[in-house]
Amino acid sequence: MKRVLIVYHYFALYRLPIIRELMEADGYEFTLISADQGRKGIRTINPLLKDTVPEEGGIRWKFVENKWLGGRKSPILWQKGLLKIIDEDDYDAVIFLGTVYFLSTWLAISAAKKRGKRVVIWTHGFLGKDPKWLAALRHRLYRMADACLLYGNRARNIMLQTKYYNPEQLHVVYNSLDHALHKSLRHYSLPETKQVTREALFEGVDIPVVSYIGRLSPDKSLELLVDALEISIRKGSPFKVLLIGEGPLKDSLHKRAEVAGVEDYFICYGYCEDEETACKLLSCGDVCVVPGGVGLTGMHAMGVGVPVVSHGDLDVQKPECEAIVEGRTGATFTRGNADDLASTLAGLFADSDKLVAMRENCFKLMDTFFNPAYQGKVICNAVDGVPNPNSDFVPAMLFEPNKS
Repeated sequence: MKRVLIVYHYFALYRLPIIRELMEADGYEFTLISADQGRKGIRTINPLLKDTVPEEGGIRWKFVENKWLGGRKSPILWQKGLLKIIDEDDYDAVIFLGTVYFLSTWLAISAAKKRGKRVVIWTHGFLGKDPKWLAALRHRLYRMADACLLYGNRARNIMLQTKYYNPEQLHVVYNSLDHALHKSLRHYSLPETKQVTREALFEGVDIPVVSYIGRLSPDKSLELLVDALEISIRKGSPFKVLLIGEGPLKDSLHKRAEVAGVEDYFICYGYCEDEETACKLLSCGDVCVVPGGVGLTGMHAMGVGVPVVSHGDLDVQKPECEAIVEGRTGATFTRGNADDLASTLAGLFADSDKLVAMRENCFKLMDTFFNPAYQGKVICNAVDGVPNPNSDFVPAMLFEPNKS
């Protein structure tokens, strides 16, 4: 039995499926190390799950105290009690969250290495253009580890170009949500089921529908979607918009829609706590549009068969954008350009057969890469020091001839 610690500041609720996957991994005993609560209103895994054995859905979990240095909004963290666990616990490997601002992580890595333990860092890696000082710090931290778990291939390629890392050190683990649940809800994106949902929401459902799920926050650039809607209506290619979620931009988006004269095409449904209902609503869209960083919204949409449209500026995108395979699982447009977004949507809506094919492509992609079972295998390989056999097999290759 190989014992592995996973050290985070807290564990966001969306990570519960991959955590449970690891808890059930044969030949491994994973234990979480974190504070017992989150920060900034982020929903976290219930800490009471530590009182239930993994065989019954519980989690092996030890708690430390998070001390944020410099104020409640500071990124600088000291985890009180972490070094004691690292020095005293019997374990074979430890996985750390790869942020340079967690001061205790630096010392904990050094302590683990001195004890001869394997160290893995779980990180976004390099996504765009960092200041030189920050890039240097990140390289220093990542090179302390024996392996890195990365969210995407772009980060891996950027790191390999530096010549600081061996390919075998860099494992692309991607991201995922509750794959099993979403797989059971895929019928909601069938044309006939989609139509029933639309009829309950809109007056006049003989035009395409764009859906979105997530926070209504500035980083999602949802004002571009309102502008693209106005442009599309003016050009005679109208569509409906359904926003599922809450956030600071809700009122301003309503106001923007009113000023543009498109409020009759626009619904802000609000937050939906029930996941099945949320997926049912999301599935009524022909596409899901995220004008800003795509993030987990892309996983949510593709998990139930809805292609994703987002901007194509990779320097500022989130790693989940790699799930958008142009013309296969979605499309991209010029960042910040509402006219190009409107044109991209018009092109997609003009080919209904292609949209139907995209539904199946989304399933194929999620089932292959973006799911807890795949992540679990990659994580265990990184712990064992075994190269990931699919390290050079990227999402776009899934749709090339003779690939599977």
